[in-house]
Amino acid sequence: MSGSPLAPDAAASFFLFAPGKHRVELEGDFNHWNPEADPLTPLGDGRWALRKALPPGTHTYRFRVDGSETICDPFATEIAPQHTAEPRAVVRVGGRPYAWHHPARRGRPLGELAIYEIQVADFTPEGTFRALADHLEYVRDLGITAIELMPVFGHRHAQGWGYAPAHFFAPHPRYGTPDALKALIDRAHGLGLAVLLDMVLAHTSHHHPFNRLYRYPESPWYGEGAVGGNAYGLPQLDYRKAPTRRFARRVIRHWLETYRVDGFRFDYASGIGVTDRGHGLPTLAEATRRMAPGAYRIAEHLPEAPETVLRSGMQGAWHIRASFALKALLTESERHGYRWRRLDEAIRFLEPAHEGYGERPDGMVNYAESHDEARLMRELLDAGFPESTAGRKCALAATVLATAPGPALFYHGGEWGEATAKHMDGNPLHWDRLETPGGAGLHAHHARVLELRRARPALHTGRFRLEWADNRRKCAVYRRWDKYHGDVVVVAVNFSRHNHRLHVPLGRDQRWREHFTGRRYHGRDILEAFVDGYAARVFLRRRDR
Repeated sequence: MSGSPLAPDAAASFFLFAPGKHRVELEGDFNHWNPEADPLTPLGDGRWALRKALPPGTHTYRFRVDGSETICDPFATEIAPQHTAEPRAVVRVGGRPYAWHHPARRGRPLGELAIYEIQVADFTPEGTFRALADHLEYVRDLGITAIELMPVFGHRHAQGWGYAPAHFFAPHPRYGTPDALKALIDRAHGLGLAVLLDMVLAHTSHHHPFNRLYRYPESPWYGEGAVGGNAYGLPQLDYRKAPTRRFARRVIRHWLETYRVDGFRFDYASGIGVTDRGHGLPTLAEATRRMAPGAYRIAEHLPEAPETVLRSGMQGAWHIRASFALKALLTESERHGYRWRRLDEAIRFLEPAHEGYGERPDGMVNYAESHDEARLMRELLDAGFPESTAGRKCALAATVLATAPGPALFYHGGEWGEATAKHMDGNPLHWDRLETPGGAGLHAHHARVLELRRARPALHTGRFRLEWADNRRKCAVYRRWDKYHGDVVVVAVNFSRHNHRLHVPLGRDQRWREHFTGRRYHGRDILEAFVDGYAARVFLRRRDR
């Protein structure tokens, strides 16, 4: 299924898996788009191949199947900018491979990660890999340790997020070339940032070449799968079928080896499921682990199903209940069963065992907002809170996320209070918000709590204890600790508008410092701490003597 990269003799290999077809031909700019000039040879079992000498340079091509259906190569590693109805694959002859400068960044434990979700088209005015690479120092300086790229592979339309992929192996040409994406990843690694890729392997676009070759019931790849169909009406990849499993493994290998990504967030995992023979999610987890043992394996399974996800071999999952609970507490309302009036129940979203992650307490990927939800600032403003109050609430959310067990996920622009409505077709960030007092202050707060997260071993573990929660005052205190380093962090949170004096259990004959004020404490079992409305205090056990 692919024009291979370049061989030393300037020949390219073309391959297509098309069982049951009678003729496959190659047409391209090198043969004046005459398919009869270059027929592929049948190899048996539905495989077709051709090796062809080509002059140095960049060439485009397509396949014609059974004399009537013209398709792009399903395994094309580069797609030409689309100027024709049918996309054209690119094969380069005689070029130099990208020279990598930095190794992958897969060694950091999952629970330590502070992840920054990015949509390439919206992050900068240019919307390109190159422009994003130029902003990576900003991301690093914010305190982020991993970036998560929303789908970067090709899809049919110029706009959109790419969750209905048509080209799984090729970056979208509007973002840049394959080498530009490699340079982005390489630069991220050089700055100490891991790179996660949002991977869609539940379905394809209706325009995918697979969907053009066969009627749906006869497809080697599509079917009802383990879950009985696709909730979005898209062609469903069926992991009961061996060609689908081979295809998914090859996609995973391509991004791990060719682009050196550090792991994946597997989109719509509930649409993949686990078959009665153990295929599906376990196929993806095992392929990732085998090809790159240190690579991150995170599933987006909605509604959440931690037992299913973890038993399939994934390391963790998006914890959407964190978003529901946080937004209930911050908007002072009810969200999906979480209620502002019952803070004692809502705050338990922080407890790994309560949420079903006791087996992997570092596997809850906590977030307040992502591409799938409305912006937190937008929801607070729509709920009637003044912008200054909404900013304080966003800062409180950042403190909770930075001190919660499991990875913390932040959606780009949230660090300055981006408040645009959810929009898939072009929603650029407003970087000028960083020049306002509110935006600059919220950004500085994010940087400070993320610096704390990096520095304190207690915040890298899954150990968590809720000390107490008060429904009347809308306050709670929780503890994080690391036995090996003797590190302890105690957090007091106030979700009400009133200032409160809170009982914070510390420890006799221990020395403490409050993170935001710098004030020091010593020798108190219970501290009477003053916590402002919509704010938090973070107490750090001092290790100096």
